[in-house]
Amino acid sequence: MKIKISDAVICKFTYVAAALGEEVFSFEDLKWFTEVERRKSLHFEKETLPLSLLGFVKAFTDRDLIVIRARMDETLTQLATLHEMAHLLLDHPPAPTQTYEEWVQGGRKHEELDIKRTHNNEDMCRENDAEALATLLYECISRQEASLPEVAKDIYGWKN
Repeated sequence: MKIKISDAVICKFTYVAAALGEEVFSFEDLKWFTEVERRKSLHFEKETLPLSLLGFVKAFTDRDLIVIRARMDETLTQLATLHEMAHLLLDHPPAPTQTYEEWVQGGRKHEELDIKRTHNNEDMCRENDAEALATLLYECISRQEASLPEVAKDIYGWKN
């Protein structure tokens, strides 16, 4: 099945691929690129989340945070993380109004979990764009991991 990829996704993917190595790069390189593009650090946390939610992203004035559901397998965790990174790269999160510390002191309220998901057209377009970009990014990272010699995979604990 062919899926139409938006111009925004094509532009962003082309930009990322050109900056990181022509469609073969590591997750660490992509994280670094995202931090440079967003001009702040990117942090990851795992939490127990509702089954309908694999993860979400929050933008703060001092950092970006990706929260992924705990206890998922490695591939699903990486795909969910890339999906949330794609939201960041596509500038989907609303403008931040507080620091991470203010959010923590305020009880770590997850507005994302309280919002009734209405699936309006704009939301669906953003989710489709994030999913398309995440898929393209995953392919690049998979190629990079597959291109490593077997001895390097063994040394670093990477499995096929």
